[in-house]
Amino acid sequence: DPTFSWALPAGITGVSMVADHNSATDPGTRSDGLVSSYTYPNVEDGSWYFHIRLKNANGWGPITHYKFQIDTKKPEFFNLSLVEPVTALDPRAHLLLQARDASSGIASYEIAIDNNETQTWVDDGSHKMRTSALSSGTHTVVVKAKDKAGNYLTSSIDVMVEQMVAPVITKYT
Repeated sequence: DPTFSWALPAGITGVSMVADHNSATDPGTRSDGLVSSYTYPNVEDGSWYFHIRLKNANGWGPITHYKFQIDTKKPEFFNLSLVEPVTALDPRAHLLLQARDASSGIASYEIAIDNNETQTWVDDGSHKMRTSALSSGTHTVVVKAKDKAGNYLTSSIDVMVEQMVAPVITKYT
C-alpha cells in the first residue's frame, strides 16, 4: 500500500493525481481536492508510475511523474551447490549460487556457516564464491538469496572437511 506525500505551496487551489503503468500519463485537470498525501491500497506487483499536477490562480502546472515498483514475491529459483569437493589441502567451500527474481532482481546473498555471524556477498556475475577456511568436520552453510525488495529464498548445504592426516616418517638416515 504505497503512500505518497508532498508539500502544498501557498496559493494551491487543486491537486490532480493518478497512478498507472504508463510513464507519461496526464492526470487531467479535474481536482482531487487539496490533499497532501494519498495511499493506494492493494497495488499489484509490477512497475507503476504516480503522476501529480498542482493548480494555482494561474492554472495547472507541469506534471510530475514518479516511478515505483511493487514486489511482494520471493525469488522464483535458488540453487546452491559445491563447485568442487572441499579437501584438507584447500578447506574453503567453493559455492555455486544461482538465483533468479524477475520482478526486482537478486541484490545479494546472506551466508552463515554453522549459525555463526552472517556475511553479505554480492555476485560479480560468476555466481561463484569461496568461503573462508573451514576446520575439519561437517559444516552447514545456510544461504539466503535476497531480491532488491527484501524478499528471499533460503537454501543450505552440508560441507565435509576431512582432517589433515599428520605425516608419518617411515624412513630416515
